[in-house]
Formats: sequence, C-alpha cells, structure tokens
Amino acid sequence: MIILCWNCQGLGKAQAVQHLQHYVKLHEPDLLFLCETKLKNTAYSRLGDLLGMALAFYVDFSSTCSGLALFTKNNNNVDLLAYSDRFIHTFVKCNSSSFYFTGIHGFSETSNKPKTWDLIDSLNTNEGHSWLTGGDFNEILSDNEKQGGCRRPRSQINNFRNCLSRNNLFDCKPTTGWFTWSKSGPKTPTLFERLDRFVGNMTWKTSFPNYNIISDFDAKSDHCFLLLNTEPPSPTNHRSPPNTFRFENCWASNEEGINVVKQTWSRTKGTTLDKIKAIGSCLGDWQSQQRFKTNGRINFLTKKINKLLQRPLSVSAEKRYISAKIELHKLLDEQEAYWAQRSRNL
Repeated sequence: MIILCWNCQGLGKAQAVQHLQHYVKLHEPDLLFLCETKLKNTAYSRLGDLLGMALAFYVDFSSTCSGLALFTKNNNNVDLLAYSDRFIHTFVKCNSSSFYFTGIHGFSETSNKPKTWDLIDSLNTNEGHSWLTGGDFNEILSDNEKQGGCRRPRSQINNFRNCLSRNNLFDCKPTTGWFTWSKSGPKTPTLFERLDRFVGNMTWKTSFPNYNIISDFDAKSDHCFLLLNTEPPSPTNHRSPPNTFRFENCWASNEEGINVVKQTWSRTKGTTLDKIKAIGSCLGDWQSQQRFKTNGRINFLTKKINKLLQRPLSVSAEKRYISAKIELHKLLDEQEAYWAQRSRNL
C-alpha cells in the first residue's frame, strides 16, 4: 500500500494541482491525505476527478480549518471513524491486513501545540491494533530536525516525545530525505525543519516491516511530499511531448527563439506562406527541445535540492540550496505562463 501526505498550502492555482497530478500519476498512491487545501464543497470532487481518485472525506476550508481531504483508490477499503478541523481518522483494509490511519494537521501556534497531543491521546482507543498517523505535526523530535533560527525549547520537544511514548507510537524515519519544510526570504535566514512525518505503533511496524518513506521537495509549497510505501516502488514510463508547434507567450522574449525565426525567414525561398510553414516546422523542433531541456533542468534542480535537504547544511550548501531554489522557481514560472495560455486556448 502507498500513502501520500502533503501540506499543499493551497490548491487554488492550476500549477499546484498539476504538480499534485504529476506526483499522484508517478506514484499511484492508495491513500492521499492533504491539509491546507483552502478548498470548499464541490472543489474536492473536481480535484478527485482530476487525480483519478475517489473522495473519501473532506473538511471545508473555514476560519477554523485550513481544509483537509482524504482520497482513495477504492472507497470500499476505507471507513471513516472520526474527524475534526485537525484530523481525519479512518480504518483501512489492506489486502490481508488492516490498520487505523489518521491524517493529521497539528497546530502551529506554540500555545496550541498541547491540543495536538491531546488529540492524539483521544484517538488511541484501540490498544493492540495497528495504527499509523501521518501528516504535518508542526513539531520536531530532536535538535537535528531543525537548522537555522532559534533553538526549539526543550519543553516543546519533550511534550511531543512524551505524547508518542504514552501512545506507544514510534517515529518512522525516511529512507530518502530528512528536512520536510523550508523557508527563506531576502531579509531572513533560511530555516529547515522536519515537521511532516509518519508515526506508527509497534503492531503496525511488525505488520509492515519493509516499509520505506521518501520526502520529495516541491516548489509550490514550503512542505515536501511525504510518501510511504509498504512495498518496493515500481518503475514508471514517461511519454515524450509531441513536436507540433504552437506559439506561446513565454517564448516571445526568448532570444534563441527570435533568432530561429530570423534565420529561418532569411534562408527560406518562396512565398510568405512558405516561409511561415518553414518557421513553424523549425520552431516545432526547437520548442520540443526547449521543453525537454527545461523539464530536465527542473528534475535536476529538484534532485539537487532533495539531496541537500537530507542532512544539515553547511554555509556553502545553504547558498547552493537558495540558488537552486531561485532558478527552479524561475523555470516553474515560465511553465506556469505556458500552461496558462494553453488552458485559454483549449
């Protein structure tokens, strides 16, 4: 079984949905828990259609809730048990095994953090049965889960630890990745923290001893994707984009594209229509190459950032992180302009 948790920080923009669609298509999760969706009502059903998953349950975005949603491949395998504006608690049937799964969004305010631990205490009513909890806990378990900024008060860390201990829950450490949240600004130091995680009791860990967890950086949210897989991941196939050319606004200021037009126009013999056809053909190939290079660069930068987030960063590594993130955002902005125009043309 594959479970994906993500604090998406809003799915109002098309590109954030596209990133989620891509990740869901890539990993094909059986369960998908989202928090901070900032969506209401029918928007959840539409999102489920786009993702190709059934909507199990949702909590509307409101003044007290950032928006929660749980999607599944098969609604018959998930039973809703309880919910609030901070969690969705379910019973999941997984082949010959079954377990309780809780998607959680912990309080971020220091004064409210004890409410998160009380919530977890209240849900532990089935002693001895498999229980897995995943999501954004908004707290760390040790000093090595935070870099930058002020040191977390020991009392806050201990409160989280004590909560897990009295509920017999254990931290499920990732196979790939470490820090799951990062934030930087032009006038503020870069912060890295491990706020998102899975925790399970010993019964769950015994039932799924070969689980692995990865966290993947996503530029549309300060939080990483958090993916748990009880089995080895399967390879996926990627299709190459077609070479048909369509003029896009994002190419209008591209010097290389302008040069392709000028050179093709000057060397092509015949009528104006012949020249336009020749330019369309050349630009079709050029555009395909540009998309290939852009996607390749985006993948490279994402992998680079993921690698940097696996361990505490030195001063030079932090500079590489910031530089890679700036370039990645620039490329993603170009892609967003591309898809914005394509959506208007469709």
